[in-house]
Amino acid sequence: MAKKSVPEPPLAGRSLPVVFVGAAAFTLVVWGSRFLVDMATQWVNCQPRGRLVPLVAQDVLLGAGWIPIGLYSFWAWRPRRRHAQWHRWIAAVLAPFYFSCLFLLLAASLWNALLGPPWDGFIIVILTVVYVLSWALPAISYPVAKRLETGHHTLDLVLLKWGGPSILVIAGILGASVGLQGGDDRFWIMAFLAPLVAVGWAQYAASYLWPSRPWAKDEEE
Repeated sequence: MAKKSVPEPPLAGRSLPVVFVGAAAFTLVVWGSRFLVDMATQWVNCQPRGRLVPLVAQDVLLGAGWIPIGLYSFWAWRPRRRHAQWHRWIAAVLAPFYFSCLFLLLAASLWNALLGPPWDGFIIVILTVVYVLSWALPAISYPVAKRLETGHHTLDLVLLKWGGPSILVIAGILGASVGLQGGDDRFWIMAFLAPLVAVGWAQYAASYLWPSRPWAKDEEE
């Protein structure tokens, strides 16, 4: 396995203005996700659907979680940075970790709304374990991780390198649209899709970034 160079940061981490624009976009995504979960809760409890949920401090804080990551990424990619390889690799890991965690949080919140105890907790624990294993898989078995990476290479490459903020904004808008239009099985579909995106994104990012880890030795294929 030949050592790869650290990939460039996503668009939301390449300039200071875009970092804050990205944080605003993620705040919108978090708010839309919370609205979707609120609508799912009302649907399960057969309650009348209300208006849009207000933007609260929790939404802003979660969305602003991108700011330190984006600023760190911007700082790490300045020229002549000491220990640049380490800083850039850590920044490259933090970006997809943050993106995928937003989907994992949405998945956990939806399952918590749709299922009663103890099944909601059981599903959330399983999702969390699978998510953690997705990040650890390259260290456990890189050949398996590489095969999985190949299986969804094109889609996840777009999500990881170029589409992070835009895909998340679209997902938030679609989630709000589903909430506005009603329930049926659409909440269940979202509950299944969200963890698939979170786990798939994490697995691809871990496999893609593993060869560029700073402590890797140069090896021939």
